[in-house]
Amino acid sequence: MNRIQRASAVFALLSVGVIGALPAWAGCKSKVWVESQERIELSAGEVDELEVGTHNGDIAVTAEEGSDQIIVVAKKRAGAPDEGQAQECMDALQITTEKSGRTQKLGRKLDRPKPSGWSVELSFEVTVPPRLAVVAKAHNGGIKVTGVHGDCKLETHNGGITAQTGSRRMNVKTHNGGAKITTAANEVTMVSHNGGIEAKLDAPGDINGTITNHNGGVAVEFGEQTATNLKCSVHNGRIQCSRDLMDITRKRTHLAGRLGQSEAHLEIKTHNGSITIR
Repeated sequence: MNRIQRASAVFALLSVGVIGALPAWAGCKSKVWVESQERIELSAGEVDELEVGTHNGDIAVTAEEGSDQIIVVAKKRAGAPDEGQAQECMDALQITTEKSGRTQKLGRKLDRPKPSGWSVELSFEVTVPPRLAVVAKAHNGGIKVTGVHGDCKLETHNGGITAQTGSRRMNVKTHNGGAKITTAANEVTMVSHNGGIEAKLDAPGDINGTITNHNGGVAVEFGEQTATNLKCSVHNGRIQCSRDLMDITRKRTHLAGRLGQSEAHLEIKTHNGSITIR
């Protein structure tokens, strides 16, 4: 059974004089904005995975020990040329809570065609049981995931990603923004097109995967019990390694070596940036 609570709306008139403080995607015209908050409680008893997405807004997912619920706080903003249209836009903005198999999906929809003068922002703050896997996707906004043990797949187009998890599989992709990841995952895939990657990989055993950056540096710190065959390469940058590796080979733009006893492989590469291994 779902429980939904809605907070009262707050109106804010944005004048031409302060419009420069708005995000670029909010448009260049002054608007009246309506804000509201909605709380939804969902059962997690038959759920293994949370899938949450938004276009303009942030996503935060936090694990809570002992919980058997998914608690959603949706923060909504609707903008339009005047107060009446802004409220109409807010009324049209609906939170969706579709369940597909053992996946709980969160998203949004407008119950009518969107006029050109309307703007919508929606951020999610979600509390989940630690066992759940998390799939989160934001277009303009950041993603933060804390404490979950299930697999994670996190992607944002314009925004950063921060995660601290006990997941076994970690998949992170950001187009314009950095990533700061602490994980015990044995399988990692991390990609940044424009922004740095900082990763602390403390799996108690093998690590397989790839860490790729196109424009930015990569810094990786390995745990004491982590093991892998490491291969690093840069195009425009340098490689620094303060970690003891076995069977090491080093060139100006390449570094390879073995960390512990392992048949796993981890490849780290960046085009414009440097690599630091600790």
